[in-house]
Amino acid sequence: MLVIRDAPFSAMAFHPESSQVLVGTRNGAAIWNLEQQAEVSRFPLDATPHFLRFSGDGGRFAAVYATGGAWIVSVHEAHSGELTTSSRFDAFVASFNWHPGGHWIAVLDDSGSVHQMNAQTGGERLLGRHKAQARRAEFSPDGDYLMSGGWERELICWDTRTLQRAFGIWLNGYVGWFRSDGRAYALHTEAGLQIHAFEREGHREFLEDLGPRLRYAAFSADGRWLAAAGTEQIGVWDLEQGGPGALAPNIRETRVAFADGQLFADHLGGAFRWRVAAGSNAVAPPTLAPLEVALPDRFASLCVVSNAVVLTGGRGSAVVGLKELGTAPQSWQPTEWGYNGVSPDGRWLAVFRPYTPLLSVHHFSDLALVATLTNTHNIRSFQFSPAGDEVAVSCRLGVEFWSTTTWQRTRITTNFNHQLYSADGRTMWLTQEYRTGGLYDASNLELLMPLPMGVFPLSLSPDGRRLAVSVNLRRLQVWDLVEVREQLAGLGLDWPE
Repeated sequence: MLVIRDAPFSAMAFHPESSQVLVGTRNGAAIWNLEQQAEVSRFPLDATPHFLRFSGDGGRFAAVYATGGAWIVSVHEAHSGELTTSSRFDAFVASFNWHPGGHWIAVLDDSGSVHQMNAQTGGERLLGRHKAQARRAEFSPDGDYLMSGGWERELICWDTRTLQRAFGIWLNGYVGWFRSDGRAYALHTEAGLQIHAFEREGHREFLEDLGPRLRYAAFSADGRWLAAAGTEQIGVWDLEQGGPGALAPNIRETRVAFADGQLFADHLGGAFRWRVAAGSNAVAPPTLAPLEVALPDRFASLCVVSNAVVLTGGRGSAVVGLKELGTAPQSWQPTEWGYNGVSPDGRWLAVFRPYTPLLSVHHFSDLALVATLTNTHNIRSFQFSPAGDEVAVSCRLGVEFWSTTTWQRTRITTNFNHQLYSADGRTMWLTQEYRTGGLYDASNLELLMPLPMGVFPLSLSPDGRRLAVSVNLRRLQVWDLVEVREQLAGLGLDWPE
């Protein structure tokens, strides 16, 4: 079909979305159209490349070549060849590969090193080393894992979300490929082609450090955004793009919530509000634009409901539309001063004063007081069930459950001090802070799945598929519960619906 002469060995790459091929030339590179069988563009480089690769979307390409006694990996715009960035490596760079998101490149060299190179800035970070020369890098299709191989014929799997080694394995090969769904890995060996199942961990861990006591998180209604708060920072992540998080300073531990593309954070005495938008590209964090929120005297807390916010302060509580949050509300109804929350069905508003056992419950429609629930110990938090038929009150030494029909206590569990209902209300996560817990049947509190030590459930996505947890109240992870249950089913440890 086409013969291209004087092309350096291995310096070629097919375009991922069109009938084009990128080929190295003397001190440059050229793009050929395979349908027209003609060269369509040519770009100069500082030296003759020996390895080339397009980015996942085909908008950029990277090249490696030797110059000045070092090896240079450079990134260029595919339409013009304009240099975007470059990075210098002392050892011979055998190959590299683009992360599917396009924000970094895995670079392998003769010292055995596996590097992370930022495709925007050229910044470089060492992930780790092979026992011999590192030669091959393949990302899983979703970009969560990187498989690297070296001449010692050992594979190392790297978790790209934490930039840590997930596992190493000797299989007498180093050239492999992921299947398009990421669930299998084919490895070329001297004995033949081996096909291995690739079993995922079922979670994503975020690199950003929000500080200790990571106890609050929330998903947006559409499941796209995740926010979490530790004692030092608030983080916001775009779960569709998978890039880094946007960070905002945190005065103290703050509750977080989303409403209509806005993020709210509150603590006793203060509150914040931002407009959340996607970053400028796949490697950019989301943008947080501060919005005004007028707080009442002796402000205590806020919670979101539909397209409104409930403010609680020294004069009681008021329901304010999102568009009116820049001005102080005029209509107040008497309620307790403290932390507030609204039931998912929009029927009830509850408020408790910190360091007391009393939970005041009001009709949301007119904020009239319905009941005052006296718990055994001081309240830490509360949550209405998805159906609104009960409210669970977490106290220092137990969780107490109250009927919203009779306003009578129905049961107490003294082994836990935190609960989180599942999306359908049939199960709940019960945990003992700093220790452990698990997933329980909500009707009879039968244990369905224990949690590892130190795992603290924070929030569930609206569809119930993803669970945000903190590990040792410091590291933030998101679990794919469908993936987790599939793995448990394979071990015979799943439970009936």
